[in-house]
Amino acid sequence: MSSIISTQSDFLAFIKDQAMPNGNLSTRGVARCCGVKDTSLIRGAAFSSQKLGQTLTQHGFEGAALAENGFPPEAVALCIEYFAYESRAKSPMAKQLARTFGSIGIKTTLEKLTEKIEFPDQITGSIPINPIADLAATVGGVLAVVFHDAEPEVLRGMVLESVCIKHPELRPVLEVHKPKMILEAPLLSPTDLGIKMELKDGIKRSGVAVNKLLLEAGLQVKTGEKNPAYRAIGSGIEFSKIIADTARGHGKTVLALRWYESVIDQLTAVTK
Repeated sequence: MSSIISTQSDFLAFIKDQAMPNGNLSTRGVARCCGVKDTSLIRGAAFSSQKLGQTLTQHGFEGAALAENGFPPEAVALCIEYFAYESRAKSPMAKQLARTFGSIGIKTTLEKLTEKIEFPDQITGSIPINPIADLAATVGGVLAVVFHDAEPEVLRGMVLESVCIKHPELRPVLEVHKPKMILEAPLLSPTDLGIKMELKDGIKRSGVAVNKLLLEAGLQVKTGEKNPAYRAIGSGIEFSKIIADTARGHGKTVLALRWYESVIDQLTAVTK
């Protein structure tokens, strides 16, 4: 590692020559961020690591498409986090980027490779945009470390509010661009779903009971493993996402199936 990457500008300078016309990052660029060889990511059209491949596939990324079209910001962040914390040989470069920026900061930075946000003249004439981008990336990285259990949409909201506090004149502009920054709905555990369902019908349900309902509704199946214990199937796929979570009492990172609240409507027929 020849230099310390501490700002968004540093990060962009480090990878800008590997940006593709479509805004994605080349395999070589991703490998550079991860501090590994290109072949540690993809060989031909296949993922070199089964575990990394599973993670990327669960997020909708295919090896052949990544090899041909490059890695979108989310895929790059997943690769960096893998080589920073999950691979057998942890990469110092990946760990530095992960700790400095966090997944949100990494994605925000990569989106700047081709993104151009139009600000009114009265704002751009008085405020340099790069320091604002650096502020967002830095705050996002710090919050991702301090509030490591928080959902991504919560962290994004905190970053946005931090920028607005520092530069209140930007709030009206950010409101105009709000449709471009639609946040995902929170992801809920089966226990959380049980609480939401109780508010609707007054019936108490444990996480175990909700998992049983999800099975009966044909929305998930047991994997036969502990990590993750369940996998979404059929229509359940669009209502769920597998995320990295921390096992209680162990501090280990595990994979867990989480659900959007809208899945409750799919369980209505089962509960009647």
